[in-house]
Amino acid sequence: MATFDAIFEFEDVPPPSESTTPSRLSSSAADDSPEQSERGTSPSDNTGPSGRDPSLPVASDLTGSRASSGEPQTPLAGQRRHAAEAFDLTQEANWASRRVRLKPSEHDALLAISKLSPAQREMWTDAMLLKMNQRLEAIAPADAQWTISQNLKVDKIEQYTNAVLCSPVLGEYVTKQNSTKLVAGILARHPSWGYSQEVQADKYKRDIVLARIGQRLTDRRSDMKEVILLSLGPELQPSAGVAGYEPKKPKVGTKTDIVQLCSDILARCQARNLIVTVQMCGRVALLRKTMVAILKNPEARFEKYWYYVDAQLLTLRTKYPADPEAVSRIIKKTLDDDLKQYGGADLPSSVRAERMQEVADSAATGAFDTLED
Repeated sequence: MATFDAIFEFEDVPPPSESTTPSRLSSSAADDSPEQSERGTSPSDNTGPSGRDPSLPVASDLTGSRASSGEPQTPLAGQRRHAAEAFDLTQEANWASRRVRLKPSEHDALLAISKLSPAQREMWTDAMLLKMNQRLEAIAPADAQWTISQNLKVDKIEQYTNAVLCSPVLGEYVTKQNSTKLVAGILARHPSWGYSQEVQADKYKRDIVLARIGQRLTDRRSDMKEVILLSLGPELQPSAGVAGYEPKKPKVGTKTDIVQLCSDILARCQARNLIVTVQMCGRVALLRKTMVAILKNPEARFEKYWYYVDAQLLTLRTKYPADPEAVSRIIKKTLDDDLKQYGGADLPSSVRAERMQEVADSAATGAFDTLED
């Protein structure tokens, strides 16, 4: 994955000289979220460094006879010579190996078998049949087709993919599949919704759920990106020559104020349980500013928009690692600039989000343990 640098620089915003009421944006910006790593395992290679199947024989396993004690006995020289003359089918083994194009290790095993007596070959065949039956019994039947429940698929995944992407404290939209992990973490916290311990422990079922989450996040990011682009107005709509911009059907944009833009995003994503808040306006203003910077930079690639957004948020976290007030002032200035550029609007009077938004914000900031169910 390529590394993306910030598309513009953040300027320091000094605090006001006189004491004022704390900004309603103090809880916004780019809090980082904890990373959860997933490590898969792969089956071990049973064929050994030489690549030979251990179930195939070698000559040393098959050419000796055994006494009643079970210990191998070394035949006398004359016995070995007469056995080789009577039972050696090397030519036939070479012919059969060429006909079916055996691998070298399998060819060697067949040559070893060709030197056995008829009784030994019969016993070896019986042993191989028993071994094959043992392997067949060990093979688990294929899992029946499993589908996500309607409650989990249509209700919870749809709602919380929207809530996470619209969170004003989301630290990463696409990097390291962070958004997918956050949504999965919310679902895992409520096993009664359908993402139970049994589903999480079953790789086949878990992958189906994670794939669904990932697909819906991709769809919703695409919706948000298009709505933000159209909100810039007709003057800033990119032409077909912009790197990475290949619209199926170009649309005419309309300059939109920030509150209406947030409402349009929620409507496009069918986020019926979310409301526009001041913090959301601040985050969306930053998303729109990043979009404009990409369109004005001839070296930036439009299709990598969300990676540039992640780079901007990382820059903000890195520049002010322990100064949330400084971050809040920068987001507020970004919002003020947006209001001047795209028209003033009455910002929401309340900063309190809906319950679903509070859950998404807690997941994004790693504060699940302090959140009451």
